[in-house]
Amino acid sequence: MPKAPIQKRAAGRPAKSEVAPGIFKPAGTNNFSLRYTVNCQQVRVSLGTSDPAKAIKLADEVRGRAVVGKKTGRLVGGKTALDRAVEKYAAEKLKSGDFTEGSANAAKQAVKHFVKSMGAQKPPVAITSPVQITSPMLATYYAATRDAQSEATAQTYSTRVATFCRWAGLRVTAPEFAAEAPSRTVVVSAGRVADLLDAGTGDLKFILFAGFRCGMRRGEISMARPAW
Repeated sequence: MPKAPIQKRAAGRPAKSEVAPGIFKPAGTNNFSLRYTVNCQQVRVSLGTSDPAKAIKLADEVRGRAVVGKKTGRLVGGKTALDRAVEKYAAEKLKSGDFTEGSANAAKQAVKHFVKSMGAQKPPVAITSPVQITSPMLATYYAATRDAQSEATAQTYSTRVATFCRWAGLRVTAPEFAAEAPSRTVVVSAGRVADLLDAGTGDLKFILFAGFRCGMRRGEISMARPAW
């Protein structure tokens, strides 16, 4: 009988490596990395996990992404590739009218919070370029933010980061939320509202009127007075 062909496996590859091309463990490390070629340029990306199943899943998301820079962690003008991408994102949205100054700052704050949260993971994950962000990372971030703050905050921040990733051309989706974000139920009686409006003067009166009568949020009230 003819002998079955021998399947060669590169050292360090996870099981079933034939469905995970390019995944390997660099010498002296415990985490898997991914190697692939795009536009005739070889790219190597750390997958940040020693679990074979997670490595395969992450590789499927990352493989084929265009090269942003040889050294994604390199600082240019004191800023990482992620810093520069977020600034460009906010600037484009402001120019198009999709963002106000407040919403642009909120988007930048969400990405900054995401980076800080990932850096606090065990082991820590340093995010210096948009191409490093994956859907599983967003799911981890959502869970951590929900535990540390609230469901509403976790959903808002996760959605903002996912929206930024889609703008950057990444195949990243927001995580499935565990529950519907609770609505705020703060109630002020009509009599109390009238008393506060009577007592308010100047800008304070405008703030109270806009908040109580128009239902404007804090950021919307601030944007109504740009000089603030």
